[in-house]
Amino acid sequence: GWAVLALVPLVAAVLIVSRPGQKRHLLHENVFARLAYRDSGFACGEPACAGRSRHHGFAVYDDHDYDFVFTLDGRPLIFGNRFHAARVLSGYLPLLLCPEADSVAYCGPQAGLYLPFAARAGVTDIACAGADRQAVKAMLDAERRVSGRTEEESGLKWQRARLGAKGKYDLIVLAHEPAWMRGTRRAYSRALFKKCCSASRPSGITALHVDARLLPEQRFAAIAEDFAAVFPHVQVWNAGAREWLLVGCAQPIKAAADKALMVFERKAVIQDCTRAGVSALPDALAGFVCNGEGLKNWLAGVGRFSPCRHVWEAPRMA
Repeated sequence: GWAVLALVPLVAAVLIVSRPGQKRHLLHENVFARLAYRDSGFACGEPACAGRSRHHGFAVYDDHDYDFVFTLDGRPLIFGNRFHAARVLSGYLPLLLCPEADSVAYCGPQAGLYLPFAARAGVTDIACAGADRQAVKAMLDAERRVSGRTEEESGLKWQRARLGAKGKYDLIVLAHEPAWMRGTRRAYSRALFKKCCSASRPSGITALHVDARLLPEQRFAAIAEDFAAVFPHVQVWNAGAREWLLVGCAQPIKAAADKALMVFERKAVIQDCTRAGVSALPDALAGFVCNGEGLKNWLAGVGRFSPCRHVWEAPRMA
């Protein structure tokens, strides 16, 4: 009798999670999905449209506050009328640092977030790897809904990126899922960074997007240390609240200002940047944090001090 009673809470939990008798929507599959489905702050009710690719589920919610919300595996990635700055800057900063790029490769499940920016910057040779084609198309549809542009991107095509080919790409952008998610360690590994370095041309750069939300300082430091160990020349950029870009190259990173300005002044690029609150090229480049030497100095101090130290050292206010 007691054994049966002990199983009651377990059975109840299984029934609550599975919700028998209701349609099993795609977004019921994980914690974030259930949060999105059950009238959370960023999406309410049933998705307006939903789909599933080989590895991921995606959906679009109509929202009275944000216009719409695009989610990947339940994580909100694109909002209709807000929060564009970090995504736009993360997409355009690598292109401004490599303004003469002819061949660009996007790698990772979130590649579709940044892929259209390359087309708007004038890049014609675009490749993609590590992302499901259906999910990328869904992200492009959401981005077209944000920008209102359809003509130049309705026929946007990309080939499969091959990081095994040496010296093939001018720019490689790594757009993986957040590093705090389970199963992402390879996506932020030194082995992958070495592949990118090999697949880049001598003056080509690799840009790694790091979402630092829920990411411990030590984990961020480990990623940055591995990245800096592979690339002789590194820059750190901030694209928004806890949105970071690590940029690496085999040669010193020197972008021609006139070439970068030509990219920035393209009509589609200016429209995107204006929507993100960036009105001039210096504003877009204001997120520079440090070079490799500055990163090395920061890494040397990681873990040496308690997080509470800054509280005690801060000046007391009346």
